[in-house]
Amino acid sequence: MRFGLFCNQQRARQDVGASWREDIDEIVLGDRLGFEQAWISEHTGSPWLPDALPSPDHMICALAMLTKQIRLGPAIRRLALYHPLQVAIEAAVCDQLTGGRYMFGFGRGGPVSGWGQRGTAWEETHDMMVEGIDLIMRCFDEADPFDFEGRFYRGRDISVYPKPVQRPGPPIAVATGNPTLLALAAKRKFDVMTSQFATPQEIRKLADAFASVGPDGGTREQVTAVRGVYIGETDAKAVAEVKSDWETHLAFNRKHFPVNFKNWVGEGSIADARFDNLHRDGLMFVGSAETVEERIREFHHASGGFGTLLLVTGRDWGSFDQRAASMRRFAEQVAPKLADIGAVADPVREVAHG
Repeated sequence: MRFGLFCNQQRARQDVGASWREDIDEIVLGDRLGFEQAWISEHTGSPWLPDALPSPDHMICALAMLTKQIRLGPAIRRLALYHPLQVAIEAAVCDQLTGGRYMFGFGRGGPVSGWGQRGTAWEETHDMMVEGIDLIMRCFDEADPFDFEGRFYRGRDISVYPKPVQRPGPPIAVATGNPTLLALAAKRKFDVMTSQFATPQEIRKLADAFASVGPDGGTREQVTAVRGVYIGETDAKAVAEVKSDWETHLAFNRKHFPVNFKNWVGEGSIADARFDNLHRDGLMFVGSAETVEERIREFHHASGGFGTLLLVTGRDWGSFDQRAASMRRFAEQVAPKLADIGAVADPVREVAHG
């Protein structure tokens, strides 16, 4: 299993620069601790999400100068907001500046992703995204200038120079549960990213669909899971240090992003999406190193397995020093003990739930 970071802003503060600097500081620490990758959200700014980062590639360019080995990518570029040629140019620049450590994440985004600001109809964004990724991949792949004639995009003598360091281009991941996109991801060998609050059953269903799209079906090695993680000296201390901050974060998401909990809630109430309930059901991992290790094993088994686990370590839960200590505990005490976990869960192992 590979381990990385998922940087999603939402630090509940008005000082945007300080919020982004903490994102950078945590990724730099992750680089030093040996985390393999860091994905940075792209969100449209608004009064209720003041520290949203609308341009993750700019942060990646800054991190290129501050890190040595960690791979960096946007999660995700909402392709219908941009001209694909410009996205390909920016990706190539990032890959050059990082020395071949850039990863490219894309997706559709939600209905309130700022389409009206660009004069784009939500109903067309799926088709725009599919056409856009085709143009972007040709920009990466083709050595000579080429023509492109699509429904939404067209051009003559298209070229991207310099090309990405990685040939034919950087690794690509898509955030989706759409069957058409899963089939495209399987055919193109893209990875598939899931939500921070995706239930194990939801991940299992998506991975099974990804594998069954045809002879070129995807594998669980290509599936990425995400969870908020905080490790303290003991279970009780870990909960005491972050529970109230988690409650603030969850209240924000219940108000602005209730869709995050729709599969967990089922027929219940969104008001139930509180720390104790989500912690009980494994939608975040808070506790000692031993407890977090066991919860990850349970999660891996219940979901059927996945290749990469991204940790949400940011937000404003605890102090920066406490979060840094949590990351060190994970890198030193948890990750080495999970080295035996493969991408496919052991179907025989009995897993305790509690």
